[in-house]
Amino acid sequence: MAQDVFSRLDLNLLKVLLILYQEQNMGKASERLFVTQPAVSQMLKKLRQHFDDPLFIKNKTGLIPTSYTENLIARIEPLMDSLSAELSEAESFSPELVHETIKLSVAPHLLRFLSAKLYLCLKSIAPKLQLEITSWDEKTREKLLKGEIHLGVNLTLENTPKELMQTELAEDQLTAYIRSGHPLDNGSTSHTLKELSQFEFASLIVPDWNAQQPLLEKLLILQGLPAIVGFRSSSTACILDVVQQTDLIYPASIFIVTEELQGLKAFQLKLEQQALSSDINAYYHQRNQRNPLTRWLIEHIQVLLAEAIGGAGSAI
Repeated sequence: MAQDVFSRLDLNLLKVLLILYQEQNMGKASERLFVTQPAVSQMLKKLRQHFDDPLFIKNKTGLIPTSYTENLIARIEPLMDSLSAELSEAESFSPELVHETIKLSVAPHLLRFLSAKLYLCLKSIAPKLQLEITSWDEKTREKLLKGEIHLGVNLTLENTPKELMQTELAEDQLTAYIRSGHPLDNGSTSHTLKELSQFEFASLIVPDWNAQQPLLEKLLILQGLPAIVGFRSSSTACILDVVQQTDLIYPASIFIVTEELQGLKAFQLKLEQQALSSDINAYYHQRNQRNPLTRWLIEHIQVLLAEAIGGAGSAI
């Protein structure tokens, strides 16, 4: 008779196996499990005995999973994610009882606009929560996959891992900002790409989205128009400071705080009379797609962005 592998296994060890696979480092795994490294070593020993396989091979940088481990993780990870989601949904969700640190990663052009609004909104409903918001960077996708960040907010990304889900939050209207007195400051509420191509422009570096090439540069080149990037920075404050003192054009988001618009004029960008836009999405691990906390965060961000669009539409 075949051995009953499942009934003899301590299911808690499957979580250890999964985290070891994700981290491939004994020290990092012990931190996530809140146990000591010797304790993790003992659990790995039990796993090896149970599956009759080394599971991981040590090297200079950490642990390398065996082919057996690769195949095993491919089978059990979706099941564990599903179980986690079902258990989370089974529990009633009461925002006022949320007593944890919620970690978000937000694209830099939305960081200042969203941070205070979201904090005040969530804190009024869940007074015990702690909110931690960082700027989206090159490691954000990895942190989302590892569960180190609850939710990410960015424009539509390419080559997103299949484990990352996305939900549309709002449609961002590509808006250009210029200083008062700029040659294009003629009272018009919109300008074409051809008109913009006469000037240099500034570009905000958004990791994972336009780090290699600004969106406006791509659009201008596709139209056979000159594209001259005069200034790039990962800081909106730096860009706005330069724009206020030069004839640079800053194509950016409609979501910008009022204080940053001092001395600046805004107008929509159009291509063949059509306003240019891009989706803003929430990104989260597939294990959290039915998690009530994730849904709660998404709903409130959607409301804040929708309210802002309503107000900004009449201002441009």
